[in-house]
Order: sequence, then structure tokens, then C-alpha cells
Amino acid sequence: MLVGGGEEEGALKRLAEALGIQTHVIFAGPQDHVEQFLAIMDVFVSSSLWEGLPTVILEAIMSGVPVVATAVAGTVEVVKHGETGFLVEPGDPRALALAILAMLSQPPTPAMRQRAQNSVKATFSIASVAIQAEQLYIRLLKQKGYDELVPR
Repeated sequence: MLVGGGEEEGALKRLAEALGIQTHVIFAGPQDHVEQFLAIMDVFVSSSLWEGLPTVILEAIMSGVPVVATAVAGTVEVVKHGETGFLVEPGDPRALALAILAMLSQPPTPAMRQRAQNSVKATFSIASVAIQAEQLYIRLLKQKGYDELVPR
């Protein structure tokens, strides 16, 4: 199942047809609410060549879906290889396929899923982000000599 869209969608549909697997691949297109799709996934895969902060990976982890992803900028902040999911080098389809097969043949333990969820909560929850933003502003104010504005 491919959820989302983009410039590669047409090429992927043609590839599925050329391989004769089009009846086994669901192209769900762009979706506003991915929860229903995450609920039926055995593994979430992101093959991005670049990425900011991948919100959908956060959603997958919080839904308890194991993640296999490429080791690009924002993703490496979220997924710790072997601890909270699997990472492979971007642009290496063989490594991606092997990681998917490994995840499917030996699904993550409940402890691994819990570690992933705890990590996301600790770093990316609203409360955590608010604290991080506050600490950043305090540090910047102090650097500029505005100590009197820093809350005590």
C-alpha cells in the first residue's frame, strides 16, 4: 500500500503494471487522516531521499507500527537504528528491501515499540517542544544580555 502522492506516483503505477503486481498494490493517494491506514500496516516504510521532520513517522511510531526508513536528516532524529526501528542508506533499494524483510520476519518486541513511543513522547510531544522552545529563548536572551527578562 502506498499512501500519499507526488511526482513519482505515475512511474510507480507503471512499474507495478510492468511487474504484473498492480492488483496487489493499493495506491491510496494523499490522505488527511492516516490513522486508518496505519491501523492495518505490519510495517511503515519511508524511502525518502531527503526529509525534514517526518510527521508521518512520528504518527506510525505512536500507532505502534514498526518503522523502516532511510537515514536522512529528520528521520535520524526520530528513528534510532536497531533500538526504535531500522534505518538504511538513502538510494539503496536492496538494503531497504532486506530491512523490510527482516522487520517482517522478526517483528519488533513490545519493548522496542515502547522505546520508540517513549522516545517520541520525550522529544516531540507538545509539552516537550514547548520546554525546548522556552529553553532556546532563555538561552538567546541571556546571550544578548537580557538576563532581567529571563523568568526566575
